[in-house]
Amino acid sequence: MVNCQKLKKRSDFQNLTHKSQAFKTPAFILLYADESAQPETLPPHTIRLGYTATKRSIGNAVKRNSAKRRLRALADELIRLNPKFELPEGTKGADMVFIARTRIADTAFDKMRQHLAQTLKDMGCTLS
Repeated sequence: MVNCQKLKKRSDFQNLTHKSQAFKTPAFILLYADESAQPETLPPHTIRLGYTATKRSIGNAVKRNSAKRRLRALADELIRLNPKFELPEGTKGADMVFIARTRIADTAFDKMRQHLAQTLKDMGCTLS
């Protein structure tokens, strides 16, 4: 199982937007960068996860918090609490940021799970 931490600093989010690959789904965008974006002080096989929902695309604070809760639950299920999850071969760590899109409130959780599972497979991650 991988070690997961939260992305909290604005500078980490900004660095990730410049050094990452973007994977788009109808409900969210996943920004992914391998260990080259991480500081040297992190232990190996660490994934740093971040979640964001903007006022422009999602709406008021209640809707933004709901969107981020859904994204956290999704990441918990498929990444953080999944004992079979593995990063792509040869990768020592990764940063991932989930960006909520306008349709996140209308998309069923099962559909979002399918989209994330397919996205992770496209990235080379192992889920089972």
